[in-house]
Amino acid sequence: MRVLVAALACFSCVVARRAAAEEAPAPSAPHSVSAVQHGPTDARVPQGFTEDHLALLAHIGIGAPAGALGGDVDVMPVPEVALRLGAGLSFNGPQFSFMPRARIPIGKREHFTLGTGASVGRYDNYGAAGGLGCLLLCVGLGEGPARQTFARALWWNLEIGFDAYAPRGPGFFRASLGYGFILNNSDYRCAPEPTYGYPPGGGCDRTNGQGLLYMTAEFGFVL
Repeated sequence: MRVLVAALACFSCVVARRAAAEEAPAPSAPHSVSAVQHGPTDARVPQGFTEDHLALLAHIGIGAPAGALGGDVDVMPVPEVALRLGAGLSFNGPQFSFMPRARIPIGKREHFTLGTGASVGRYDNYGAAGGLGCLLLCVGLGEGPARQTFARALWWNLEIGFDAYAPRGPGFFRASLGYGFILNNSDYRCAPEPTYGYPPGGGCDRTNGQGLLYMTAEFGFVL
């Protein structure tokens, strides 16, 4: 009889322990492991059917290689390199440019850029300075220098810039600040010298105004 009671008591202990084990919550996986597996959720997803490899933009600028108003096609074969074809109008007439640039990521949607390239178009050099510099130096100086007219001025441009994608959707913005100088700087016509002459250093053989600072802002979207 004592043996039977002891056996029943042991069986009751086993059943109670198994029920307690089934009710206890299962241990969860460490949070850090889950984070490593899933990664960040706010990274930008490439947009458009080209996945950021092609963009169309409109630009405004002062002394800009592709004119004061115009449009650009931006081709990005890899995220670190972009090739920009631009065309537009300035006060001198049509302007065209080809400007490759390197793109250095500085954020999830932003790039710092370094660019260089050529542009061509008609240019009237009638001030002591051109582009952004003319805003400061070409007003209120009295007698102007000789007017040099380049039928097709060939420029070489150097610039720094900033590319930024919209937080959502295909929006794309870029801005640049640069300096351009004329390569064919002797290929111009000069207006006849007025009776009162030119200021010192302002004759037909002058070189000022053949290099200029410029600034450009562009707005568009990726395709």
